[in-house]
Amino acid sequence: LKEEDLQIFRRYTSVLSLTYRRYAELKEAEAQAREAKIEASLERVRSKAMAMHSPNDLSETVNIFFKELITLGIVPIRCGVGQIDDATRTTSLTTTTSSQQGESFQVIGKVKQTGHPVLDGIFEHWKLQQEYHPVLEGEDIKAYYNVMNSQIGYPEYPEGVTQYGNNFFFKEGFVFAWTENLLSEEELIIFRRFTSVLSLTYRRYL
Repeated sequence: LKEEDLQIFRRYTSVLSLTYRRYAELKEAEAQAREAKIEASLERVRSKAMAMHSPNDLSETVNIFFKELITLGIVPIRCGVGQIDDATRTTSLTTTTSSQQGESFQVIGKVKQTGHPVLDGIFEHWKLQQEYHPVLEGEDIKAYYNVMNSQIGYPEYPEGVTQYGNNFFFKEGFVFAWTENLLSEEELIIFRRFTSVLSLTYRRYL
């Protein structure tokens, strides 16, 4: 290149370096705003948990959890917490779930952690304290709900969908959410942080 051309490139470089600094500043500000929003959601769930006076308050805490996920742009089919009894292989579930009409309501009950590979997988991963992310579709999803609906009243689900399971464990049980989309790594990190808060909820509940 001629010296005149090089001078033009140097001038462009000066402009583009300012652009990149502005871009980096905006990304940092966006990340800080997102973090503040996540922390506010965690605090609302934490505050609700610490204000519990009776076991009935647990379902209200789970309902706040459901609403805060939606606030953060994560829309679960259902989510909740489960307390596992190792001796009986039974889970006490407290769930907030949504119907096909978009309404949310609470489902509380007990489920045997057996009878379908996903139920067995949840129990086995709880024993190992390792995250578990099963996927349900086709005939398998029908088989799963046949087992579940004989024990607890979940709403009907739309045909031909794929449901992604997300299970995060702590000593007494687990936090779970089923979604229609695979969660991103950022969303998984958010769930891990909620799990830390909700495990405190369960200790408070117990």
